Amino acid sequence: MLEDSHKNDSLKLSHKWHTKSARAGYPRAMAEEGYFIIHDWVSGTLKDAFNYFQKAVEAGYKKAHYGVAECYLYGWGVEQNYEQAVELLTIAVEHGNGDAQNLLGYCYEHGQGVEKDFNKAVEWYSKAAEAKKYELEQEAEMRKIKAEAEKYAAQQEAEAQVAKATALKD
Repeated sequence: MLEDSHKNDSLKLSHKWHTKSARAGYPRAMAEEGYFIIHDWVSGTLKDAFNYFQKAVEAGYKKAHYGVAECYLYGWGVEQNYEQAVELLTIAVEHGNGDAQNLLGYCYEHGQGVEKDFNKAVEWYSKAAEAKKYELEQEAEMRKIKAEAEKYAAQQEAEAQVAKATALKD
């Protein structure tokens, strides 16, 4: 129970500084604040979320295009505008966003902001799946590297302990 209380206090303190960073104009923090609001992790309106995303884009944070696109697609804090959503999703795709590829597939499948085209929908869904596969492969490789590094560090520590024990014995 006490550990949960400390964890909750740490999260509150972390969010306090994160919010200050967003309000101070740090672009990544602004975009993240938008997502925190969208996911109901913090209080705020959908309009607030949209504004954070928009300001992050204006400040040059390329990853925020996806957040603005979602707002237009779903009407979160702004009037729903499928064409604007597709335009922003296309920009997000140009910046390597696999989730944007998936949403473009959805737009083509349902004819939202573009003419309904099942072939293009499948194309975008396939690209999104490839992007996710690559992302998962990279994550697996990083975990492997981390495990090897931890194993090496443990071996080094063990060797140091043996050397120390040997030195004390002599």
